[in-house]
Amino acid sequence: MKTQTKQSFFDSSQELLFGKTDIPFAHFTIPDVFYEKGYCIISGIPDPETAASIIQSTARNADPKRAPLLAHFAQKTHLSKCNRIPVCEPSVQTSFSALHFDHAQPIISDTPQLMQTLVGLYCPPETKNSPAKTRLVSIPALFSQKKFGTAKDVHAKLTEYANQHGDGWDSPERVNTKRIACFARVIDALFGGHALLEQRNQRMDEWFFVSNDETGTKGLLRERAFYAERGLDLAKCEEHITLHPGELLIIDNLRTIHGRLGKRERAELWQIMFGVEHATPADIALFRSSLVEQIHF
Repeated sequence: MKTQTKQSFFDSSQELLFGKTDIPFAHFTIPDVFYEKGYCIISGIPDPETAASIIQSTARNADPKRAPLLAHFAQKTHLSKCNRIPVCEPSVQTSFSALHFDHAQPIISDTPQLMQTLVGLYCPPETKNSPAKTRLVSIPALFSQKKFGTAKDVHAKLTEYANQHGDGWDSPERVNTKRIACFARVIDALFGGHALLEQRNQRMDEWFFVSNDETGTKGLLRERAFYAERGLDLAKCEEHITLHPGELLIIDNLRTIHGRLGKRERAELWQIMFGVEHATPADIALFRSSLVEQIHF
């Protein structure tokens, strides 16, 4: 397949890009911090093409002993999205987004599903410094604070919650995708699943929304209170990162959750995502088992 030019796929469209382009191979050594925390920052990146090449190298060359699930998906993982963010009005206007899996992850399915495995946030060299921060939490680090029953219990609660209350919509008819985006709903599942049922059909900017929240601090405190009431202190394991011009943040969307604090300018960053277009039910079961292990490790 011929490699397409930057104008044809490095643009502001929201379409999925599976099978539409080749990405050049990058000689890139995955840093230890990526394995330890589930994310890393790479500096001195000149353009989105280079950023995409580095993310692709991360996807294809992950150490199976240190990132086994990412390595499992290595040959199935391809560029899925490459566009400027934020562009939708609610995201441009708000100063906070709750911790989440980007594009939601399927918890259970009997048919193939899209899974986004790596998220790249790239700040172009010409961008002015932004006050907005990306919030990052390693799932294993979060659950090192508290256990939630046996692994069998955790698995049962997650699958029951997804089967009953997975993300979806109610009109014109009820649809349950059996996916979960907002990570607080995973916590909700572990506690019996009734506090956040309304979030199944809410937009990302609506999770833990507080009006007149110019800095995002009110939303942050509201989300942290939800976790704290259930024995988890986000402040102990949450890192805030400000991206500077030429920096690329790579996030493992299988073991790390992220959000935002502060407003971004319209189209401030490039979001470059790699994923599996048709993850099989067996692949999804493997992700579910990995999530249970991270919660109960």
